[in-house]
Amino acid sequence: MSTENILQDFGGVAVANKLPTVNSVSSFQAGDVLLANIRPYLKKVWAANFSGGASNDVLVFRPRNSQGGQYVAHILKNNRFINYVMAGAKGVKMPRGDINSIKEYPVPIPPETTEQQKIAHCLSSLDEVIGLESHKLDALKNLKKGLMQQLFPQEVA
Repeated sequence: MSTENILQDFGGVAVANKLPTVNSVSSFQAGDVLLANIRPYLKKVWAANFSGGASNDVLVFRPRNSQGGQYVAHILKNNRFINYVMAGAKGVKMPRGDINSIKEYPVPIPPETTEQQKIAHCLSSLDEVIGLESHKLDALKNLKKGLMQQLFPQEVA
């Protein structure tokens, strides 16, 4: 996994067009949360649903319990977290989050694992609804574009 695979605005992942040529990678497991650490303002955070390797520009967070990945993902898929990372970022053109600062980010952990799961399930359900509505909106925009092209064809000179 590289920073190019992880989609911006918390959009998930895409199949790689090219693989990075690196000598070492960090392993990740299903349930881990990955953060592209170059240009954190792009909001490239993903909750892994499979295992693999990540380039050095991708930070891998492993929750303490196996059920906590979705909960942690929602904590990190948050503008408050992104703003925190950007406040400590180094560099101008290609800012990188400061790993030591990121490790200090306060993560609210409910005492019960079941409560974490309920919170994660609720937020994940809302993400699904938002995704479906986004697809509907895109389909309506494409329909409008097609209708506009049919109603107002361009004249060829």
